[in-house]
Amino acid sequence: MRLYRSMAALSPEDCSKMCTSLMEDAALNLDYLVLAICACLIATVGLLVGSAATIIGAMIVAPLVMPMRGVAMGAVQGDWRLLRQGLISVFVGAILSIALAAIAQLLIRVPASAFGPEILNRTQPNLADLAVAIVAGAVCGFARIRPKLSDALAGTAIAVALMPPLCVVGINLAVGQYQASRGAFLLYLTNLLGIILACMAVFVLNGYHVSFRRTSRALAFGMGFTALTIFPLFQGFSTLMNQVRIRDGLREILQRETITVGQQMELLDVRIDWNELPFQVNLYVESDQPVTPTQVQAVEDYLHQRLRRSQRTFALKFLVKQFSTVQGSFRPYLAGGHKRIMDDIKLQMILKRRFDRAMRPIVTRWDLVGSKIDWETRGPTVTVTVKSEKPLILQEVRSFEQSLEEQMAIETRTRFKVQVQRLRPS
Repeated sequence: MRLYRSMAALSPEDCSKMCTSLMEDAALNLDYLVLAICACLIATVGLLVGSAATIIGAMIVAPLVMPMRGVAMGAVQGDWRLLRQGLISVFVGAILSIALAAIAQLLIRVPASAFGPEILNRTQPNLADLAVAIVAGAVCGFARIRPKLSDALAGTAIAVALMPPLCVVGINLAVGQYQASRGAFLLYLTNLLGIILACMAVFVLNGYHVSFRRTSRALAFGMGFTALTIFPLFQGFSTLMNQVRIRDGLREILQRETITVGQQMELLDVRIDWNELPFQVNLYVESDQPVTPTQVQAVEDYLHQRLRRSQRTFALKFLVKQFSTVQGSFRPYLAGGHKRIMDDIKLQMILKRRFDRAMRPIVTRWDLVGSKIDWETRGPTVTVTVKSEKPLILQEVRSFEQSLEEQMAIETRTRFKVQVQRLRPS
């Protein structure tokens, strides 16, 4: 009470002038409706296509903050006309936004399974959202009584994000996701109450108060309504922390303990739809091989066993980004050139040592002149040129070819066809 008395109250004329100005901001006129409709359509499209930039644009256009300041001033001043006008504008703007978003979803028909994080993240509010709403509401109220700070309203609108939660409510109602709709509406209600309460506190601290009884009663009502949201927001915060632990635990197990995800493919992202029962675990992976239902079932069974869950609390789904390796047409020493050079070197080494690994003679009484590998033939073919004064014995030639083929297959892991060419002495 001493603090209240120490705050100098503004003159009735100043208070009346501010109330008149806020009455114009809170008016349910054509300007307000056009901005609300445009902001709703922009936000709905941005949510459905997952465009964060589009959603931010809708936040700036949305006029929902202006009547909320009128509600705050009306409560502090006991101006029921201003309070009623602000509440009517807020109510009409919210209902209009929900209805338009639902109609847009029914026309576009985006399946609920395709909803991205821009929609899902707005269905689970927590205490952090209330803290942001209160701080942003204080900035909003202070910018109203300090005209030089009006540029901060755009950042305030982005921070509290009033329009997107209402659009998420309408989108989820259109597809029958009622639990997600309740979560999104709780987020909107949190932002609404946080802004109004913070604006009331700012107005009181800057001298826009009439009597201690009226002001304290208005603040008590504001804090009481805001306190009603603390329990579900705290529950949402606890749920969010638990979900983060589950998601990180799943990622760790999948990458470290499973062959399918840890070795055969690359895990890009893990997204969990907590609104489904059992909740849906979507694994975004990249692989050069198709994923079979047997693999998915095996991984799902292992995860349930590893997490010690006797009941099927989640369902696993792989979203595979498949790629294939394509090489150009064959060219000697260009495609696979490194291996061919190495195979040619190994051929020379085999011929120089004259014995294979089983100590069988490869070359006996011939003089080796040269050797080459023809990669253009089917096989490919190794041609060994020898110099001999006497005609070659067929049995020796066959033994040489067989021994060299076996040794080349062992050391190069390639099946060559060997043929001997005799060079007669001059």
